Amino acid sequence: MRKHWKLKGVIQGLLSRLPYGVALNSALQKSSGDLSDFEDHLRRKVLDFRFYSEQCRDTFGRLDGLELVEIGTGWFPMLPVMFSLCGVKRIWTFDKTRHLNAELTFRGLKSIGQHLPSISEMSGQPVKELE
Repeated sequence: MRKHWKLKGVIQGLLSRLPYGVALNSALQKSSGDLSDFEDHLRRKVLDFRFYSEQCRDTFGRLDGLELVEIGTGWFPMLPVMFSLCGVKRIWTFDKTRHLNAELTFRGLKSIGQHLPSISEMSGQPVKELE
C-alpha cells in the first residue's frame, strides 16, 4: 500500500477547492508525486491490473466480454487500456476531477509495450494478440 495516502487525500481535497488548485495539484504530482517517476507509476498500474484482473476472473471466470466501471481515471487511463487489450467489452471510466492528460496517455500507450509479456501472463492472451 502506498505511504501517506490519507494525507495525500486531504491535500488533494483542499487543493480542489482553491482557485487553480487542480493545476497546482497536477504540477505537484509531476514534480514530487506519483507522476515524478512515470515508468514506476506505469509499473504500479500493471500490478494494479494483476490484482483487478484476478478479482474479475475469480468472480466472473473470465475477462473477455465483461463490462466494467472504473472510478478515478486519473491522468492516463492505463487500466482501461489493459482490460481492453484482454477482451473486456466496454469500460465506463469516471473521475470527480478531470485530470486526463493527452500527453501522459500517449506516453503510457508508447510504454505499455514493455509490459505486454506480464499482461499476457496475467490475462492468458498471447502477446501477439495484445500487440
